[in-house]
Amino acid sequence: AWEFDSALKTWHIPYTEQEWENVPSGKPAFKDNTESFKSVLSEIAELAYKIDCDNFAFIFEKALDTLNNTHNFIETPAKMPIPDIPEIHKRLFMAASTADVFGAMGSWSDSPPYMAQDKGLGEEYESLSNELLKQVRLAILYAINEW
Repeated sequence: AWEFDSALKTWHIPYTEQEWENVPSGKPAFKDNTESFKSVLSEIAELAYKIDCDNFAFIFEKALDTLNNTHNFIETPAKMPIPDIPEIHKRLFMAASTADVFGAMGSWSDSPPYMAQDKGLGEEYESLSNELLKQVRLAILYAINEW
């Protein structure tokens, strides 16, 4: 546990090393999840329309369009760097970046769960949101590591 020494005005932070058990023997391999990512994006966009969250539906559709090569992903905010990776991986990375709507106020985790619950779609919201988060993370791992 960290302890503050008020006399010295410093922190005492113990450091210990841990031995890993069952360490992987080689480089982790990640699979292309494009099709499952497309599927959840399509389903969650439909849900967003059902619960009157059209702005989120548009975000999910934009990510889907990026994966389907019908959206020019180069149109990104000026400060957002695009990794120097093959085009198909860029599309997956940009779709994941677009669809990552989880976070603070105004996010997919803010009002939409209550809106879904009010319409009797709370379980569908939870299931699709969990799957979307999983697919976003898998897409990033694949896009960055497997080229």
